Amino acid sequence: MIKGCFILKKLKLFLTVFLIVGLLSASATVILYADVISPEKTFTVYNYSYINYAEVWEYSSGLQARAAIESTSSLPSGYAGAYPRLYDDDGVLVLSASSWYYNDINTYGINSGTRTLYSVPGAYYSYGLTRAYNGNGYTQQTTYRSPSINY
Repeated sequence: MIKGCFILKKLKLFLTVFLIVGLLSASATVILYADVISPEKTFTVYNYSYINYAEVWEYSSGLQARAAIESTSSLPSGYAGAYPRLYDDDGVLVLSASSWYYNDINTYGINSGTRTLYSVPGAYYSYGLTRAYNGNGYTQQTTYRSPSINY
């Protein structure tokens, strides 16, 4: 009987700790609900073929604008840049990156999002900017506009 009580107390303690940790982590978790993506735009700069596109990711706590640039070849460090921007359906810029993001390692591309989320109800779309190194600076391209998403 004593051994059974000891096991029961340990089980209760384990379940209590498990539930508390679960509740705390659940309140800090951000859940991705939806993703809208623009058509891909293709272009060539400095003998590299690229595509770019824009996305809006809807999380449980707000919207994030994303801009991506990808190549079919591995790009040296610093060859690709992205600048995500979020607009409301009236065309007003409501959120953007604080600075350009560039690939800092050899890679096939980058997909960068705004560091903060936008949580005002309404309809929004992403319309990003990308840069590709041209041998003497950067060639800048806009993405196509993503579809609108209602938040």
